[in-house]
Amino acid sequence: MSKPVFLIDDDEMERRSCVDVLREVFVGTGINIEPLAPLPTLADYSVLIADKTAAALILDERLNTAGGVTYTGAELAAHLRAIGGNLPIFILTNYPDDDFTHQGWAVENIFAKKRIINNPNSPEAQAFKARLSRQIEIVGSVLAEREKRYHDLLVRCTNSDLNPKEFLELKALESERIAPVAAAEREKQRKMDIEIENLKRLLNTERLL
Repeated sequence: MSKPVFLIDDDEMERRSCVDVLREVFVGTGINIEPLAPLPTLADYSVLIADKTAAALILDERLNTAGGVTYTGAELAAHLRAIGGNLPIFILTNYPDDDFTHQGWAVENIFAKKRIINNPNSPEAQAFKARLSRQIEIVGSVLAEREKRYHDLLVRCTNSDLNPKEFLELKALESERIAPVAAAEREKQRKMDIEIENLKRLLNTERLL
C-alpha cells in the first residue's frame, strides 16, 4: 500500500479542489492524495520527514500569499533537502514563470496547475501522473537498497572489521538515516525550551503579584 502524497497549498478552497482532481488523476495507482495546510515554520516539517509518513510532496509555490507563513514552495523544498529529506517533491503552481533560479534545483519538476486541474485527462495531467509515480518508485527502490546495504554492513561490523572504504560507507548511510530524525529532535527541543521560558515568565509574574 502506498504512503500518502501530501498536497500543500495555503488556499483552502483551492487545496480541496486540487485534491479532488488529483485523486481522479491517480485513481487506481495506489497513490493517495491528502491535503495539508502549510505548517507555521520550515522547522515544523522535520517530524513529517523523520517519521517517513509521506511518499511525496506536491507544493504550491506561493504558499505565502494567504498569510500565516513566510516561505515559498521552493524554499520549503530546499529546506527539506538540507535536512536530509529525499522525498520526491513537485511544484504545482498557477505561476510557472516565477523565478526558480535559487531553489528550483530542490524539486523534481514544476508543473502549471491550471493545465492539470482544468482537465485531468490532458497530456499534462498524464505526464504529471507518470513522473510522480515513477519518482516514488525510484526513491522507494533506492531507499530499500540503502537499507539493505546498511543492514549488511552493520551485521558485518559486529562480526568482523570493515575495511576503511566500507567503514566510511557505513558512516555515510548512518548519517543519512539520522539527519531528519536529528532535525526533528532539535525542533522538539526548541519548542520545549520556549514552553519552559513561558512558564518561567508566568511564575515570575505571579510572584510579583
